[in-house]
Amino acid sequence: MSNSKKFEKGKVDFSTSEHTIVLQNTYLNPVVKITANDNQNIHVSNIQSNQFKIKKTGNDNIIIHYIVIEGGS
Repeated sequence: MSNSKKFEKGKVDFSTSEHTIVLQNTYLNPVVKITANDNQNIHVSNIQSNQFKIKKTGNDNIIIHYIVIEGGS
């Protein structure tokens, strides 16, 4: 088995109040980090093995950058 860690990163132009991000990989214990180009409250929820949801409080379009890695057990 390879020692390399599974991870992925992406960017979403987020205009609606809620968005589901579908991941390319499947994770046993996903760890999600997000950053945004605007100072709005962002909530990450429903983290599953192949997707997660993000919600925002403001009405403005923002760009979300995310990184997902396989976490330890």
